[in-house]
Amino acid sequence: MRNLLLFIVKYGPFFLFILLEILCFTLIVKFNQKQKSIFLNSSNLFVGYINEKTSDAGSFLNLKDENEALRRENAKLLQKIINSNISKASSSLDTIDKSFTIMASNICSKTINLRNNFFTLCKGSNEGIQKGMGVIGNRGVFGIVSEVSENYAQVLSILHSQSRISVALKNKTHHGYINWDTSDPRYVTAFAIRKYADIAIGDTIVTSGYSTIFPKNIDVGVVESFKVESGGETFLTRVKLFEDYNSAKEVYVINSQLKTEFDSLNYTNE
Repeated sequence: MRNLLLFIVKYGPFFLFILLEILCFTLIVKFNQKQKSIFLNSSNLFVGYINEKTSDAGSFLNLKDENEALRRENAKLLQKIINSNISKASSSLDTIDKSFTIMASNICSKTINLRNNFFTLCKGSNEGIQKGMGVIGNRGVFGIVSEVSENYAQVLSILHSQSRISVALKNKTHHGYINWDTSDPRYVTAFAIRKYADIAIGDTIVTSGYSTIFPKNIDVGVVESFKVESGGETFLTRVKLFEDYNSAKEVYVINSQLKTEFDSLNYTNE
C-alpha cells in the first residue's frame, strides 16, 4: 500500500496531465465539425494502413505454403508430361502412365566450384526419397541421390568427377555418357559417341533412358564442339548445359515404379 501511494505521489501529476489531454482532445473533436472530420479521415487512413500491413504480413506467412502447393502442382504436371511421352513412344498396350512419379523439393545447400560437387535437398526418407533416385531441374539434369537421412538428401551433382549419366543425341540412335572434367559449371564432356554418328554443332543432348534413374529425353545440354579422340573410334563432345546450377533453388526428384524389377533383371544378367 505504501509503495502504491508513493507511486501515485511521484507519477500522479503526469497521469493527470495525460487524462486531461485526452479529455480536451475528445471535447475538441466532438464539438468541432472541422476537427471531427480531420480526425475521422486520419483514423481511416491509419486503420487502412494497419490493415494493409497486416494483410501483407499474413500473405508473407502463407507464402511458404503457397509455394509448396505450386511446386506440387508443377511436379504433377511434369509427371504427366514424362509418362505421356513414355506412353506415346511405347508399343506396349500395357498402362504405363505411372512409370515415374515426381516430387518437388527445395535445395538447402550446394557447391558448384569444387572438383566434386554435391547439393542437399530439404526433404529425405520421411517424404519417400531414396538413394539412386534421379534429380532434375526446370531445364535439365541435376544428379543422383547418393545419401538420405530422415529430413535431408545428398545428391551427387552432375558437376562431380565421378558422375556418369547415360545420354543420347536427341531424335538419333547414338548414345554415350557425360562426365564433368572441367572447372566450368556450364560445360560437361560427352564420351563414347561413335565417330560415325550423325552429330552436328547445336544438336541437343538428352538422357538416353537406358536405366530407371532418368526417363528418356530429359534435356541435358547442346553440342558446342566435337572431335574424334586421337587414335580412337569415338567423339569427345563439348556440351553446354541448359541448367544454371548457380541460381537454381528448386528441383524435382524422380522415382521409377519399375526400378526394382529392372534392377533385378540386370543383376541376374551380370
